[in-house]
Amino acid sequence: MKLIKHLIAFNCLKVLAAVALLIPLTSNAACGLLDKKVSFADGSSACLNEFSFLNVKGLMKSIPNESYSSKSKSHGSYAIAVTAEPMLCPFEQSMQWDWSGDDGRRAVSSCESKMTAAVQTFGKSAGIQNCKCEILIDNGKTKFSKAEFDQRTKQYERQIALGLKPIQVVEAQIKEQADRAAGVPMPISGGTG
Repeated sequence: MKLIKHLIAFNCLKVLAAVALLIPLTSNAACGLLDKKVSFADGSSACLNEFSFLNVKGLMKSIPNESYSSKSKSHGSYAIAVTAEPMLCPFEQSMQWDWSGDDGRRAVSSCESKMTAAVQTFGKSAGIQNCKCEILIDNGKTKFSKAEFDQRTKQYERQIALGLKPIQVVEAQIKEQADRAAGVPMPISGGTG
């Protein structure tokens, strides 16, 4: 009788082990036990750690050894707010967590307060009145489709690589420098030098 109980227990353990191994295969295999997911406006979802931007350490200056992905693992709720117009405004961000549903509002407010200093330091495109922040992710949801989200996060990565300035401004400066190096005549500006 004892042998039968052990065989039943052993077989139950084998079934549980098989189920445990199949769970990652049926869901997204890239997600670990603590990894958070993001749901997109198009109905798809992915793990935060699938996006290189969300794995960049040091964007949260007060926590240089953490990324959005790693920080989200240890919190029940979180929101990430970033520059709404990365082509026209400097990159700024804020991640807030565990505010009982108020994470998004607090993230935008914090991001926009940082934006004022960023605009003074890095400037903004003349084609935009005010630089604002918007929610990138709020408690696992985003208003963007997966393709839009991926495109936007790549813009942020590029902007960070170019020194946080508005991408449009940096691209204009690079083109102007290349034109000067090539000997292309520059338009005369109306400034007094």
